Amino acid sequence: AHAAIEGGARPVAWAPQSKFALFLHELGPEDADLVARISALGGPPNPLHDSTLERVESVPLRCLLDPRWRREELHAFAGLQAAAILPAVRALLADRACADAAAAAAAAATA
Repeated sequence: AHAAIEGGARPVAWAPQSKFALFLHELGPEDADLVARISALGGPPNPLHDSTLERVESVPLRCLLDPRWRREELHAFAGLQAAAILPAVRALLADRACADAAAAAAAAATA
């Protein structure tokens, strides 16, 4: 994930109510154990710069589309960030749906 973040242009969103930008980055297979690695630290990954991190969880991307989920599961500030990135999330999911449909059509044509 670290190399991909440094090496590419990813969707970025900014919530006007904050001073922070939110970068959308899809985790790859090498990051499958990210939540466990962070939990194993026993506290925030970087206590010097972020002592307020409470937890890290892996959730389906579609959860971000659900306003109720965002309201119940995210801190209010994180909810603003998630709402700001929604257009990029919708575009990513639409691209995936098109790719999946094309792959299914190609598989059906060769069957």
